[in-house]
Amino acid sequence: MFFIFLLVGIIGVVGYFGFGAKLSTGFFGFAGVLGILMFIGIAMLGAWVTAAVITLISKWKEEKKISEAIKDAKPFIIPFFITSLLAGLLSFGAFLLLVIPALIFSIWFSMWKFILVTEGKSGLSALHASREYIRGRFWGVVWRAIAVHLPALILGILLAKGGSGDGAGPISGIYEVISLLLIPFYIIYDYVLYTHLKKTTKSISQDIPSKSKLL
Repeated sequence: MFFIFLLVGIIGVVGYFGFGAKLSTGFFGFAGVLGILMFIGIAMLGAWVTAAVITLISKWKEEKKISEAIKDAKPFIIPFFITSLLAGLLSFGAFLLLVIPALIFSIWFSMWKFILVTEGKSGLSALHASREYIRGRFWGVVWRAIAVHLPALILGILLAKGGSGDGAGPISGIYEVISLLLIPFYIIYDYVLYTHLKKTTKSISQDIPSKSKLL
């Protein structure tokens, strides 16, 4: 991510002076295109890194090296990006209805990352499989999601109360670092939950009915 921002910064500076240091229409257009490319680049990198982490977790018995996991995750970049976009659009569409439908959709589709990397499904198939695994056990997944994030949430509230005044900045920074370090453990927890859901699911339809795809 650092190198992406560095590259964007260099392109931005060169482009700015190339177009002339004027806030012209051409400059705004260039900045807009650059912003879109930056978003896509960061999203692609995020997809690659997440797929690599899931590869490491799912094949932990093989004791893979990080470089091997990154190489193995390369084919998942595009499918990961597309499926992430689909999941985001579906959750956003549900959010336009009400907050509760958005929460339901986010829980339904919470396992698609593991399905994509470990089962090779992507797009609507991965989202469909995630929903099938969680079907009938929605609240069990919800309570487990709350339980694993509750300690960090309580810590954040306590730090926020004790971080008023001049110490608010450093304390906020400490909390951000802690939250960042906890991300791999959250992914491991979700992966263990995914394997349990998959193992205990009685049956799952292999294909999505046409009407469901359209809906």
